Amino acid sequence: MIFGLGYTASRIGDALRAQNWIIDATGGTGNINFDDRNAVLTAINTATHIMSSVPPDRKSGTDPVLEKYGAEIACAPSQWIGYLSSTGVYGDAQGAWVDENSAIG
Repeated sequence: MIFGLGYTASRIGDALRAQNWIIDATGGTGNINFDDRNAVLTAINTATHIMSSVPPDRKSGTDPVLEKYGAEIACAPSQWIGYLSSTGVYGDAQGAWVDENSAIG
């Protein structure tokens, strides 16, 4: 299960599909609408691996996936749960170092 099938996550999804993985995903060309709670919960509860690549909400700074599905992900029977981050969420830092404590751009 991939939350946020954007540029990088879609490349990971393509590579996994090439190895015969079944990929359910939200966003981009994903097959599940993020707001379709029943479909998302079905995917969470059947996924062997769960990855989120959804950036933090710009206004609140919170993680929309964890806000909406965090409790269910925490109880999921999956073997692996991960977060794919990108420095792109910080915008143009004009060459400065960025980390988890940096302001979102």
